[in-house]
Amino acid sequence: SEEGLSLAEVPGDNTTSVSQALELALSVQDAVNLLDEREQLQGTRELIFVTHSRTRYVIRYFKAFAQRVTLVLVVPPGKTYRAHTNRIIRAIKNISKL
Repeated sequence: SEEGLSLAEVPGDNTTSVSQALELALSVQDAVNLLDEREQLQGTRELIFVTHSRTRYVIRYFKAFAQRVTLVLVVPPGKTYRAHTNRIIRAIKNISKL
């Protein structure tokens, strides 16, 4: 949420804490804001960070609940995420319309 509150959490292998994932998202916020200004608030949809171990940290931005929502994913090596992520985002958007 805009207040920085977690809307939902899904436990995984616990290699990355929720606070660490949120810290990553907040640390790139200035760059995202700059990109959005250049693209009239349409610019940034997804950021991906890949570690040496091939773990991906994916930050996906979308609108729901009348605000910008940030979804942070920690994707283990060799796992897919796009189809599941798109399905989750559609579900969140549908819930936000209720």
